Amino acid sequence: MTGLIWGAVAGIGLKVLDSFAGLCSANPTIGMLFLLAAGVCAIPRMGWTLMLGITLLFNFFAKVNGLPNVNLFVMVLGALFAGALLGCFPGMAVGGVVGLLRRKGLPQAPDARPEGGVFLKLVVLPTILGAGIWAAYLLWLIPLVGGAFR
Repeated sequence: MTGLIWGAVAGIGLKVLDSFAGLCSANPTIGMLFLLAAGVCAIPRMGWTLMLGITLLFNFFAKVNGLPNVNLFVMVLGALFAGALLGCFPGMAVGGVVGLLRRKGLPQAPDARPEGGVFLKLVVLPTILGAGIWAAYLLWLIPLVGGAFR
């Protein structure tokens, strides 16, 4: 399960950077504001409250400077969800491989029963699910969304 958490964190980080790069290629100002909004959301206990303030400020800033009116809050939520979804299963698979390799050195209860099908549950299933989610993302969702903006 630790692999799931680290995979989700890595996936979120990579997706936020991917969204930042995509926005910067279209409009660098919006890309920088998106990165600022994502950073503000990461502040513990205050991030989501500050995000609402930044959204209102951005709407005013967009009107004054002639920028398109976009909701950064929804964009950050989308990047967080997509990154977590894309990263959790590969993270589980990597964590399963690491756990299997370090199995001898990990503490174990004296009355623990041997588990069956560990390789299947820890490595094979997360790899298949992760590959399926990535395939759906790359082959179905990106062309679907990309076609909507043409």
